[in-house]
Amino acid sequence: MKFEFYLRLAAVLVNERNMILGENRMTLYQQLRSEMENHRGFWNYYDMKFEDVFQNEGAASDFIYNYFQRGSKLYTLDTWINSQNEHFEIRNVHTVNVFFIGAFLQRTIDEHIAIRSEVSLCYPFSYIWYLLCLAHDLGYVYENYSEAYLELPSHKDYYNYNCKAMYFWKFLTRKTWYQDHGIDIAYIHPSFGVRSKVAYYNRNATGKLEDTIKYNNGTIIKQPRYSKETKNNYFYYRLWKMGKLDHGIVGADEFFSRMIVNYVKEYRKMTTENFFGGDIYEFYNQQGLHFCIEQIKLFAYIADCIAAHNMYKAEDNDCCKEMYKYYSLNCLLPDKFQRISYRDNPLLFILCVADTIEPSKRFPDYCSKDILNLISINYNVNKNLLHVGIDEEIYDSDAGHMYVADIEGLAEWCDIRTNVMSQRAMNY
Repeated sequence: MKFEFYLRLAAVLVNERNMILGENRMTLYQQLRSEMENHRGFWNYYDMKFEDVFQNEGAASDFIYNYFQRGSKLYTLDTWINSQNEHFEIRNVHTVNVFFIGAFLQRTIDEHIAIRSEVSLCYPFSYIWYLLCLAHDLGYVYENYSEAYLELPSHKDYYNYNCKAMYFWKFLTRKTWYQDHGIDIAYIHPSFGVRSKVAYYNRNATGKLEDTIKYNNGTIIKQPRYSKETKNNYFYYRLWKMGKLDHGIVGADEFFSRMIVNYVKEYRKMTTENFFGGDIYEFYNQQGLHFCIEQIKLFAYIADCIAAHNMYKAEDNDCCKEMYKYYSLNCLLPDKFQRISYRDNPLLFILCVADTIEPSKRFPDYCSKDILNLISINYNVNKNLLHVGIDEEIYDSDAGHMYVADIEGLAEWCDIRTNVMSQRAMNY
């Protein structure tokens, strides 16, 4: 009887496994290649021609560069372009992998997702995803050189002594710190309803636009995930307690600032006839690409996602919790933290999941193609269950243990279930 019971149990487990995995048993490399080659209409907003973007670091860097160049947004990458070295080239590989993992996940969930527009056609996933994903780690240019910036003399005391409430501005705005340390970030990303910096050209027109982000699936985002005060306090927490310029927050600020400047630059590039006959509220640049003031709200939303993806919940111990309270990061305490969900914020959810399961940053001794061939992923939408299969070659290594911990820890801060298995158990 016991033998028959175990046989039935084994059959149930096999069926459950097959239901999780489906018929697709490809490696992650094969999945991403398939995504790149067979679903170009979903991710390739500008319909560009690309070869194998996974072949080496140079191909990954070219993918990022060419995407922003084709979108007339190359100024956004100015600091990144001038800072390329071996470290950043490896990071570019990670970014491109995340790009196609995210495309795979989103297409699995809903291939028609888009953000509604009040002035034109909807903004499809391919547009908002390339801006978010390909820019989400640009802040590493600063984080990697944190020590050098921290060695520069400070000319101010950044504590805000006029602050009378713990939940507001505990420190001076980080823009003051940027200026004091020679970081060229002109504008800090605002709430979605603020369209200044460009809006002064046409104040009346900007007031007509809504202050929310509306997806075509019914999701409405009314405000940034974290307030500008919380981001400011987290910036100083990372700076002073960990000795790091947080790549999420600094990267978000630089992205938004340079997108604003790029917008104005494109307007000023127009011919004299078009310049005086045009309107900075809405125009077509020399390449025939559409620019409109509504995009500023979109840039602010994307910047908010970039900042939020690297703001961590406090560890559940007294020391960490007291430190977060000191820095007025109460919304990141374990009992107040709100998990990131697809229902509430689709774009941020896709970024966080894809960024976490991308394996190259955990296995630096492997080339990207080799490590992608040792991983497989599958997402069951109905069960909100992410399955990750890991080859036994790396499953029991130190890096493998860290990678498994990353994936299993997703459920702590994202609304998702995970199942991680060695490929020995999967019997490929």
